[in-house]
Amino acid sequence: MVFSEITGPGVANECLEQCGLHFFDDIFYPEIINPVTGKLVKEGETGELVITTLTKKGIPLIRYRTRDLTRIIPGPC
Repeated sequence: MVFSEITGPGVANECLEQCGLHFFDDIFYPEIINPVTGKLVKEGETGELVITTLTKKGIPLIRYRTRDLTRIIPGPC
């Protein structure tokens, strides 16, 4: 995933298991929300990806709505 508004080279990448993307959670705080209500969805449910930057200093983003539908897959690969 690459969002030019957030930073390069991206916010996540795929591992050798290829079962989904691993979010760089030391640099970004991801949330999955209901795109209509804005409320957090339960783990594993599909919703809109919202990102907060944790290390960006020049133009930090707080709860940036990507408009991308995704879900967090619980557990290890």
